[in-house]
Amino acid sequence: MSSRFYQKEFVEGKSFLVLAILVALGFRIAAYFHFDSSLLHLDYSGGYLWFLTSFIFEDKLISILGSTICVGLIAYLLSFINGKFIIIRRKTFFPAAFSLLLFSMHPYFLFMGAYYIGSIFALLGILYLFQSYQTENKQKVALNTSFLLAIGSLFYFNLLFYFIVFWIGLAYVRSFGFKPLCAFVIGLILAYTPVFAYSFITNDTDLFLLPFTRIQTIDFAQFPFLNFSVDLWIVLGFGLLLLFIFLVNNYINSYKDKIKIRTFLSFLSIVCIFSVLCLFLLNVDAFGNLFIYISVGALLFAHYFSLGEHRAVQILFYITVIFCLS
Repeated sequence: MSSRFYQKEFVEGKSFLVLAILVALGFRIAAYFHFDSSLLHLDYSGGYLWFLTSFIFEDKLISILGSTICVGLIAYLLSFINGKFIIIRRKTFFPAAFSLLLFSMHPYFLFMGAYYIGSIFALLGILYLFQSYQTENKQKVALNTSFLLAIGSLFYFNLLFYFIVFWIGLAYVRSFGFKPLCAFVIGLILAYTPVFAYSFITNDTDLFLLPFTRIQTIDFAQFPFLNFSVDLWIVLGFGLLLLFIFLVNNYINSYKDKIKIRTFLSFLSIVCIFSVLCLFLLNVDAFGNLFIYISVGALLFAHYFSLGEHRAVQILFYITVIFCLS
């Protein structure tokens, strides 16, 4: 296939997006008829709101519908972030298409879980963080970013660990300072105060302490990657290869992007690297970090494949699509 065909039909056209939509819907329809309820991942520890709402997704059909809606929201947010900040310097549907495709390549992604909600709030936090780039109202943006991450942690508790990365993000977007850091802490307090008040009024403080007490009982010396299955290692290996290729390519060709875009891409890369480290080393609902990695990494992969002009990039794109479909 010629380079012109690749650019016209896949990068700038809707062919890849249509394919990704059909795959996302087709795989979920197949999951409803061919997979049993044992794949419903409702028994792991989530946040407070997940404890109260997870029963909704005990039905297989509702669980699949929930995951479909969440994947659609993730695709929309990635397209919105790309369009608002022009992460990719050409018109393309790749961010949405890649997220739809990547979240359909394994049966585990086809059912609803707190991980999806956590990923959505992580993207919302990134959106607000990028809006603070060289803005004068740094405290408000920091407060909104922190509040969104904290709300997301009420569903996926591990999102609290990502506060460290977003503090670094404040420095990247030139909003780091004492007042923005205070606003970050206030956002966390605002989100968790109603939970504490509810547990105190209902005389059920164990509800508030449950995620924290569970962490105390976990053996952190037992690394999650020691229990990964072979098929998961294959998926992770390919995903890490793509991330490595992007990082090398971005280091070589970053001069082609504006300074602001370089900053955004660097921060997204840090989020991906941090999520991989948590996935391999943090023995607390580690698999949720893979959801965040895919949500953020989809934008990085879209950037690489959209702007790659060499034939090797196009070949790798076709290999990636085939891998996701296999």
